[in-house]
Amino acid sequence: MFNRMLLPLLVLALVSLPAQANLASRITVDLPYPVEIQGTLLEPGEYVLRTMTGPGANRDIVQIFGDRGMRLAATARSIPLLQRGGADSSKVVLSQAGDRYLLSQLVVQGRVYGYQFLPEPGTASRMVELAEQ
Repeated sequence: MFNRMLLPLLVLALVSLPAQANLASRITVDLPYPVEIQGTLLEPGEYVLRTMTGPGANRDIVQIFGDRGMRLAATARSIPLLQRGGADSSKVVLSQAGDRYLLSQLVVQGRVYGYQFLPEPGTASRMVELAEQ
């Protein structure tokens, strides 16, 4: 009888470990103004950013949720961003293209990697034009 009770507890403990490990990739940010991410405009407000989860999930895909994490607002592809020695704090990095703000990086505290978001085609050349003016 004791063994039958122990097995479900052990399974629960093993299932909980990956979920806890993934919480470090869940970041809550408060955007003070409209921000663009790969063609999607995020209005000012609180958002939850997290990597995709589940078997076979692409960890380079970052999901952005609004409404306290209840509504998928955007999905963005990223490339790895290496942080020497690990990041001291979690943060998002914005870049500016004229009067627009673009979400360009997500840095995760304690991790030696983060996420670099590639701009939509044409946005990068527009940023260069604005910088030259």
